[in-house]
Amino acid sequence: MVCKNCGAFLSDDLKDCPVCGALIGEEVESTAAVNEAVISPDANEEANFKKKKKSTMVIVTVVLSVLLVLAITLCVLLTVDGVSDKVKGFFSDVFSSTGTSKKNNPDDVVAEYMGSQLTNTKLNYYYYDVYETFTNMYGDQTEAVLTYVLEEGETVQDFIVECAINEWANTVALNNKASQDNYTVDADVQSEIDSILLTINEAALSSGYTSGDAFIKSLYGSFSTTESYVEHYKESTYAYMFKMEYFNEKYYDYMDDLDGLDTYNYSVRHILFMPEDDTKDADWAAAEQEANKIYQEWLDGEATEDSFAALAIEHSADTGSASYGGLYEDIYDGYMVEEFNDWCLDSSRQPGDHAIVKTEYGYHIMYFVSFVNPNAYSTASNDLTNYINTLKNGQTPTTYLDKVTINTVAE
Repeated sequence: MVCKNCGAFLSDDLKDCPVCGALIGEEVESTAAVNEAVISPDANEEANFKKKKKSTMVIVTVVLSVLLVLAITLCVLLTVDGVSDKVKGFFSDVFSSTGTSKKNNPDDVVAEYMGSQLTNTKLNYYYYDVYETFTNMYGDQTEAVLTYVLEEGETVQDFIVECAINEWANTVALNNKASQDNYTVDADVQSEIDSILLTINEAALSSGYTSGDAFIKSLYGSFSTTESYVEHYKESTYAYMFKMEYFNEKYYDYMDDLDGLDTYNYSVRHILFMPEDDTKDADWAAAEQEANKIYQEWLDGEATEDSFAALAIEHSADTGSASYGGLYEDIYDGYMVEEFNDWCLDSSRQPGDHAIVKTEYGYHIMYFVSFVNPNAYSTASNDLTNYINTLKNGQTPTTYLDKVTINTVAE
């Protein structure tokens, strides 16, 4: 089966996804409610962005899912730069008239860049990866949002193809640099890469498909094969991990740089204990008692951030942060509920401070990590954009858009 939250291939006996932590099946919706248990209702519009950002920061060392989900914010930043005006001019001519009805060869070359070639088969992988990225970000509003940014005469498909070609060009540039630097991924990711074909075949059988090829075709269209998908997965994974290593280094450097700032964001860990029934005083008392018990257990032990994180994984009712040791990073003023937020931003707050705080959701054992630079994420993103553009050295792909065919994926 496939996790509906992140796209990872899963075995049928799993009750939660080891990649994103979502509960499988009908329980996914209820998980989302607990994930936001400490988020201020006023911050709902930015909640998804923050969770995606935390995912980029925290999960980057976790084994990537088989369906590699590209970093959302970075996709938006990097899709337009580097594609020539000539390419954009061809889109309406090719796709807005009869382009979608024609069928070209899977092996037809639709773009060339830095000695690499993009075929229709490869383009379809990048196309659907980019499309999935946008739908993860905007949901039912995807088409409306993308339509807003289109140029006159350009279709949504035109725009996504443009993004896909540039994402491929970024991947080529990053892989070239990674190769020059003799870059290697960590052992867990390498193990995932090495076992990808086996994983696909197992997923196909568990999902009722007769073969890995049939399963991949259902996801990416009739041009797709397990062999070509594995190639795409490998090159995308290496580029993604190399990119995120650069980004993470920049991000954490900027997070720690607080010189000259008037306002700060913060990072904090917490362990949440919720009353079973928040209308009953006895349940509130039981939650408080349990919070005090675990708090004392931490105090009687090593009383370190690492030991706190271990207890959060074991005990916290906030599934949005428990698997990360109760960590919320780079949080802005007003994002969390009032009592949680006010404790973190108290003028006397220092790294390593701890306490129990009561909110409308329950009792939180708090561990304050640090104040952080609120501009860290955007600054690191800009640095990464500039870095990739430097790798590309002003070059843009040579395209043959009259050769392009986008497959319809099976329902």
